[in-house]
This record gives sequence, C-alpha cells and structure tokens, in this order.
Amino acid sequence: MIHNDNGIYIVFEGVDFCGKTTTITNVHQILQNTPGVDSLLTKHPGATPLGQHLRKLVKTPETIDININIDSVSAQVLMMIDQICFINTILTPELDNGKIVLADRSNFISAIAYGIPEGISITQLNKLFQFVNSPSPDRIFILRAPWEVLEERKIRRGGGPDRFEDNGNNYLQQVAAIYDNLKMRPDLLVLLSDYVSIENIVYLDATESPKAIAERVVAEILSIKKKSVS
Repeated sequence: MIHNDNGIYIVFEGVDFCGKTTTITNVHQILQNTPGVDSLLTKHPGATPLGQHLRKLVKTPETIDININIDSVSAQVLMMIDQICFINTILTPELDNGKIVLADRSNFISAIAYGIPEGISITQLNKLFQFVNSPSPDRIFILRAPWEVLEERKIRRGGGPDRFEDNGNNYLQQVAAIYDNLKMRPDLLVLLSDYVSIENIVYLDATESPKAIAERVVAEILSIKKKSVS
C-alpha cells in the first residue's frame, strides 16, 4: 500500500444504476468552483487511451467482433491492465502534483463485486492484485440503495445492455449484495487490506438527493485536504 503525501485519491463505487456517475460529476463540478482546489475526473475502465479500447473490448465485445467471447477471468485481467496503466500514467503523477483525483471505480473494488458473481475466486483475485502497486485511496465512497430503487432506475434509463448488465437482474443483485456487505466479510477485507485502509470505506445513501450526496462528499474531501496541509 502506497500512501499519498501530496494529492488526494477518492474512489466512487457501486452497482450499476446507483447514481455513482452523477455523484462524481456533481462533486467534480463543486470542486472546480472551490478556490484553491485542483481536481481531476477519471473513470474505469477507460481513463487512458489504452483503457478506452479495453473498456469497449470488455463491456461490448460484440461491437468489435461478434466472435469474441470474453470469459470472466480474461475480463478481469484486461481491466487490471487498464488499472496499471492508469496508476502509472495518470494517478501517481497527478497525486505527486497535489491534485484531487476522483476515480469512477477502481478495479480492486469492482473486480471483487463484479468478478465473484461471475465465478472468479478469491485466490484468483489475490494473485491478480499482486501485480499492481497502487496508491491507497483516501476514501472509497460506495453508493447503495434498495434493489427496488435500482431496478426502477434501470427500467427508466433503458438503452442496450453491456456485457455485465446482460447477465440479468439476479447477477446485478449479487453484485449489489457484495457492495452492501463488503465491510462485513473477513475474506474480502483480507483481500483488500494491502490496497485500502478499511476505515476509509464510506457508504452513501443513494436514495438521498444528488445535491445532498455531493455536498456531503465535498465536505469530507475538503476536510481531508485541510488535514493534509496542516
């Protein structure tokens, strides 16, 4: 685990339709209008040019070649490649420059939540994680809501499914359950212990108003920033 001496690394997580992307966008907009604050908005997979291609390959492989069949292990390996590229070319340099880096997902968390329901074992994930040396997030905000709320948002959003959404509601419910119980499963906490301080995982009520959620997150980020310079 690498600790951040200059910048601040914030990760936003949650199952599809939890409002994660809306939250991170709102937080970024508020920070951009805050004097003395320099923030950068990123997403995974896809923060780097390489990651943009990997994102398409993993999430919608049929748009590249209808004969491509991405199994669960291959998908996680590809997304971890994106994570490594992001750490080396964006995250570490920007933290060294003192920026607040806002990341829409980290594959350390998403690989657990999405990979285990697809059949990835804890042992396989542990081996995969050993390849990566990452700065430790100052906070991981996980948005959660009752499944009925998530399902309603899914129907309202419409559009074509990607590879993960195409697995169906039962799969996404399993993903949501892992997020909801992440801090209560010793096996997952051991897996994460080399990457994040567990006390830095914070749950957010995704049923609250987007404005209220963003304001709470910004207040916590600014508190972290104040402590880092004191």
